[in-house]
Parts: sequence; C-alpha cells; structure tokens
Amino acid sequence: MTIKLQGDAALAFVRERYRLPNGDFDRVENQQAFVRGMAHTVLSRQTLTDPGTISEFVAALSPYLTVDQSFGVGTIANLGVSLRNITPAQIHFFTVPTSGTGMIGDQSVVNLDQAGLDVVKQGLATDSLAGLPIKQ
Repeated sequence: MTIKLQGDAALAFVRERYRLPNGDFDRVENQQAFVRGMAHTVLSRQTLTDPGTISEFVAALSPYLTVDQSFGVGTIANLGVSLRNITPAQIHFFTVPTSGTGMIGDQSVVNLDQAGLDVVKQGLATDSLAGLPIKQ
C-alpha cells in the first residue's frame, strides 16, 4: 500500500514518538520509510530525466544541508553520475544493534550491542551485507 505524505503530515510522521508502541524505535522505522520513499522518487526515471524536477529537488533540499567549500557544482555532478545505476532496491537501512534499554540515573538509555556493532563495522569496511541487521 502506498501512502503519500507532504508538508506537515510528512513532518508529523517522521517526528511522532509518543503515540507509537515502541517510541523512538518505531520513529526510526518511520524515518527510514520516509527516506526510502524519497529515494524511490528521486531515483525514478521521471525525476532523473527531468532537469527541472532535479533543480526543484536540489533547491528544496539545499537549505537543510551544510557542505564545505570544495563541494561545488562539479562535485555534485560527479556524485550524480556515480549514482546513475543505483536503484532503490540497492539501498539498505538498519539501525545500530542494541541490547535493550535501561536507566542511568533518571535518564532512559539504549544499550549498545558491541558484538553486533563489530559486525556492522566489518560489513562497512568490506562492503558486505552479511550479518547486518537490515530491514526490508
């Protein structure tokens, strides 16, 4: 099922946490779903073959990005060309592995699963998805 969110509804979707059964964990899943949907749109043939749409996308996104001075138009063009064969199915989302939650003083904390993090580090270092906690 496809749900299209824009403006305030999209913002509410990615920010909500208190009404979700698993709080921030569900919020992360919603944020990943939003980015996944945006990737599908941005990487679609309709977007990539329409210079006006690309320009509108960059203009809409750019106020929310900070880059260094060496990240100019040439770098952006090269990055775009390097991504031309990427499909949404090749983009994978996961969160850092955790081992539950706890309290430190009066603060709720998420405990890191160090062994799981080591698997993530290895996967990133070797460009391998083996063992990564990927959600489809």
